[in-house]
Amino acid sequence: MDDITLQSQLANFSSVSANVDEYLSKLQKLVIQAFVPENKTIESRPFEREDFSTTPAVAKQIFKTLQLALSSGIEEYQKYDDLFHKLIYSSVILCGEHSGFFLWTDKECCELSQTVLATILKIFQCINVEYFLIKMDSKKKYHGNNILSEILPKLSKDSWKYHPASVQCFSWLIHQIKLPNMKYFIPISLPISLKIMDDFEISSKVIGLNCLRHLIANVSKAELHWNIQIEVLQNILKPLFYYRESELILPLIKCTIEVVDKSNLRFKDAGVDLMWSYFDEILSIILPMMEYEQDMLRRYSYIKSFCVILEYGNLALGRWSQRILQIVEDYAKVPMTELDAITALNLFIKKCWPLIIHHWKYVNLISGKILYQSENDLAISESKITLKMLKELLPKEENLIDIECIEAKRLETKQNL
Repeated sequence: MDDITLQSQLANFSSVSANVDEYLSKLQKLVIQAFVPENKTIESRPFEREDFSTTPAVAKQIFKTLQLALSSGIEEYQKYDDLFHKLIYSSVILCGEHSGFFLWTDKECCELSQTVLATILKIFQCINVEYFLIKMDSKKKYHGNNILSEILPKLSKDSWKYHPASVQCFSWLIHQIKLPNMKYFIPISLPISLKIMDDFEISSKVIGLNCLRHLIANVSKAELHWNIQIEVLQNILKPLFYYRESELILPLIKCTIEVVDKSNLRFKDAGVDLMWSYFDEILSIILPMMEYEQDMLRRYSYIKSFCVILEYGNLALGRWSQRILQIVEDYAKVPMTELDAITALNLFIKKCWPLIIHHWKYVNLISGKILYQSENDLAISESKITLKMLKELLPKEENLIDIECIEAKRLETKQNL
């Protein structure tokens, strides 16, 4: 929509109208015109800010008009149920499209979006967006499902790539809903999340994974099983571990942990059977990739993600002891990854402490190297924690590295330089 057309429509729009139906319908059409339009540029190249150059200006003017209307006693028109709710749904979608800093938004758009959204919540007497989404209309349908149904045509298999703002709006809506209310929305939102995740672009995979993780984390095991089998989710996620893009690693690990958490064998429970599990299959992929990876950004992402795995794990990690310790030693050699490496080592000791007596010399050596060579105070502090844990776990006669001796040696070396 060009600026002249918009100005003409805004000039003809009256905030007061004798015909309420016409007033609400006209206002909703203005809001719909502010939606980010379909853009097929993605067929030839990734989207750029220039592809949405006119969108922020249009959105700002509509937001201001909408805020004026919503602040002028429009709640009195709630008796015009269908038209009023359609206007509100379109307004929430517009707010969702401008819920963050994207290619089609700017700071003022985001601020206006929050203002309009706050006004809508005030009209419906809701303390947050979730409360609004789980409210029902006169037909006993949730507002959240009605809004998702409005954007569903744009998120079809053949068109969702042309509507990046609708994808972001969907992600924003889903992340507003928490346990126990997610169960009402998972039938419509789960297929969309999987569809977005199945794209060839890594950015789309990350959005899909984040949505999927949030969905799984906020439903019970039974509610998830009503919609999809855990084994199907495991088979969907497993091939993604062969991707090497750094931005994909951590969201994938977190999503996988949520899936495992909802499976029959919860990896983090101390009393479970320690036989080979799905998590071991994932480790059998990740550990070799960590060993052979040379790109520093990917190594950083791997060790960050590995800390999440170790935090979740239990004694079953012990079958990978030697390999884990070798990776920790390797990653601790580089300043960029040494802190996370020693953090991973401490997590491993906490989870597999009964086995440390078989590996204490190796752990002692890794900690001593960091203590002597590192320039990172946090890494040095974590190494001291490692040695203190070893001291508590081992017989008194074992010879551990003397922390005071190492520190004195460090000081002497610096003075000599």
